[in-house]
Amino acid sequence: MILKFFENQEKLIDHLFDKATEGRTSWAYGYRTHPVTQTLQFHNGIDIAAPEGTPILLPVSAQLVKKWVDDLNGNALRFRFLTYPDLYEIGLAHLKNFPPIEIDHIYPQGETIGFVGQTGRSTGPHLHLTCYKLVGGVFKTVDPLPYLTDREIDHRPEV
Repeated sequence: MILKFFENQEKLIDHLFDKATEGRTSWAYGYRTHPVTQTLQFHNGIDIAAPEGTPILLPVSAQLVKKWVDDLNGNALRFRFLTYPDLYEIGLAHLKNFPPIEIDHIYPQGETIGFVGQTGRSTGPHLHLTCYKLVGGVFKTVDPLPYLTDREIDHRPEV
């Protein structure tokens, strides 16, 4: 899996990512009935179903700003893009495991930063991708789908 960054910097705002994976986008950004809890909840990213263990590569050079494990996200990471550090960050959740990576370290484009898993609250192996944009001095989630190309939502379960 590669979150491939457009080489054309002029398209960064319109197309932050190219195809995120050979997998399919299984859940969209916004309110939905959670597949595990069956309650209406806000989904702050998109889910990309892919085989467990699929490598996740950085789309551009980025700094790791957060690394954590919790019951909802499982193994999760958050990166700040160095190209536009005040504009964008991405969050990745439900990772199978972490390679040896450290907070505040800068990782080059193409670096393996994790593997698709199903940790946390999950119905099957997938990558939960959250996109953050700086708005009024605060990073807020935005729909990642406009920053992807050739993506459609396919709501079949991850398994």
